[in-house]
Amino acid sequence: MLGEIPRSKARKAVSIIYQRDSTGTSPELKWTNTPQQSTRDLPQFAIESFQLPNEVTEGENATANVTIANKGNSTRTFRGLIESRVGDNGNWGGVAPITSRVRPGQSIQQNVSVNSSADGSVSYRLAPFNQTKTVEYVPPTFALGRSYTTTENVRVTVSNLQTAQSVQISGKDSRRTPPSGERFVLAKVQAVAVGESEGTPRSGEFALKANGRTFSQEDGLTNPLTSPVEGTPYGGVYDPNSGRTYSWYAVWTAPEQISTDAMTVQWTSREESSGVQGESARWTKDGSNSP
Repeated sequence: MLGEIPRSKARKAVSIIYQRDSTGTSPELKWTNTPQQSTRDLPQFAIESFQLPNEVTEGENATANVTIANKGNSTRTFRGLIESRVGDNGNWGGVAPITSRVRPGQSIQQNVSVNSSADGSVSYRLAPFNQTKTVEYVPPTFALGRSYTTTENVRVTVSNLQTAQSVQISGKDSRRTPPSGERFVLAKVQAVAVGESEGTPRSGEFALKANGRTFSQEDGLTNPLTSPVEGTPYGGVYDPNSGRTYSWYAVWTAPEQISTDAMTVQWTSREESSGVQGESARWTKDGSNSP
């Protein structure tokens, strides 16, 4: 049992009572004692440094570097907790404890691994202090022509990113042109099932990003493309045959002034029933996070 009373009253006799019923009756039990006067040395913990990387690839751990100082005059054990929350709202949840004995006038430094299943911005703080850091979790990034294997056992490769003022498709009204000031952007997407899989990435899950903007795949392209490339507009398949290579072309429209050097092709899976976003990967010209 722990209680707190003013220091001035602690110099006199202190009583603890046990009261079963209303406070208007006499207590059933009563203990009285006079506290012994004494002092003891105490620690005074302070945070000197709390560092996290600004950006971490989704699925990888981030390393928190923590430095705690003891500015008091007694060796004691510091007990802290790194907490996290997604974005700027919501409840904080414990991620990793920190425990270490610190001598007076000295500091301890610890590296602690933290991880998050979320994408986007995740905030971290070190309790009992209130200092926070934000980590941006970004999709794994590959150079065009390189492959990423999804959790559905599908190896996906994006390549041959190019632009065109028009596209030709088979059938009537075969020539398609984009709105004025824009042009088509095409990328080849190949998918190979490397194990048991329920399906390749679905149509509409590939987006084109550039200069802070996102462009969706072109609607209405169902017939095979004949120029400037020959192939099928992206569709995706369920239950792909293991080892078979499926090839399509994803097509977007984007402003003419945007260079392919500034473009990112990003795949983000979505739960079919709820639309909730999940796994993600992206491709740039040289595989850098900032094309």
